[in-house]
Amino acid sequence: MKKKTTIPKKSALACLFALLTISGFFYFSGCVVIQDQAYVMKSSGNQVVQYLAESCDQLEILKEKGVPDRSLVSGDFSILSWNIHKGSKAGFHRDLKDLSQNVDLLLLQEAALSEELENWLGLDFNKWLLAVAFEKQGTKIGIMAASKASSLSYCAFQEPEPLFVIPKMILVSTYPLSGSDRRLLVVNAHMVNFTVTSEVVRKQLAEVTEIIKRHDGPVIVAGDFNTWNSDRESVVNGAMSKLKLQPVTFNPDNRSIFMNRTVDGIFYRELEVIGSYSHLVESSDHNPLEVHFRLAKR
Repeated sequence: MKKKTTIPKKSALACLFALLTISGFFYFSGCVVIQDQAYVMKSSGNQVVQYLAESCDQLEILKEKGVPDRSLVSGDFSILSWNIHKGSKAGFHRDLKDLSQNVDLLLLQEAALSEELENWLGLDFNKWLLAVAFEKQGTKIGIMAASKASSLSYCAFQEPEPLFVIPKMILVSTYPLSGSDRRLLVVNAHMVNFTVTSEVVRKQLAEVTEIIKRHDGPVIVAGDFNTWNSDRESVVNGAMSKLKLQPVTFNPDNRSIFMNRTVDGIFYRELEVIGSYSHLVESSDHNPLEVHFRLAKR
């Protein structure tokens, strides 16, 4: 696959030599490359093109050209949200293929764009976006939205971990809904983790809030919220409630537990939940969440 590169010229090299444990969370060692501005990789035919993503103030800045070749089905569409732990555990590719068979939109956190993953995406989810957090040993890692439908627009922003230089990313994209003039706004979030207070989490959510306030239509906010204490959980739930987004419930609830709390979730607005499933896997430290939606009547 040919690749075209238009990423920022400047970058930072950070070497983290110690394996650090904070509140039961493990951080990796090694050298990583971090761009000084957020950027998005996008599949485009037989190319992978990389764009700067300077701001989400105007979501139409990076609008796709042309008419999308396939719309998400407004009557019934499904998503899979999953922190895949860089696809480093045994059985990951098998589980991803099995779980995505009836899914229209993949929302992945800690997605490592390996050659195997990129080739697989080209078969069934060839319209994908990757907001890159860092590069390690030549592999770009970040958060991904992958679909069979082209996005109408997209943007991304990053927030460095206060204790480290590695950023956490939020990717925002919009999609058409067949038979409707409304657009689906999708926020794939990976919230900052290693903090003593929740102030940086509030900052990330403030940016998300402004984006959602400007959108007239259905909304999905999904991802790894790192809500491993009561303060973080309250901040996230409070922000979603103010935006009139409801949490998806799971029964049985097999979402992954850290510090005795669930950290992954999905929130929605102007949609109806047809079915929700939290799958048990051993191929990541997070269990994937699958939800089937229907566009709600106004």
